[in-house]
Amino acid sequence: HQHGEFAATLDVQTTSYPLWVVDDATVGQLAADNGIVSATGTKGTGLIFFDTLLHGSPGNMSPWQRAIFSLIVNPVSNALTRAERPDYKHHRDLTPVIPLADDCLLL
Repeated sequence: HQHGEFAATLDVQTTSYPLWVVDDATVGQLAADNGIVSATGTKGTGLIFFDTLLHGSPGNMSPWQRAIFSLIVNPVSNALTRAERPDYKHHRDLTPVIPLADDCLLL
């Protein structure tokens, strides 16, 4: 990352679950220096990014429902030991990912 790492704190007050956050002053300075990009697209558009990218999620400002899909992949040796969110919000499947052949999607 061109700006290096940012100091983060664990917010256990303003969200329904603990969340790592960067302070408003840092976010404000980055926005002033680099601008803000709003990810938009037509129906069915997906956005894929690594979750360590500094990002924000305002409330859904459209009249349409949206869904968020989150996939977190860790080594089985680093499996989560506490499940604090209900399964319907964050299902945990600790089955190892099996690699497929490089040409598995070719017709």
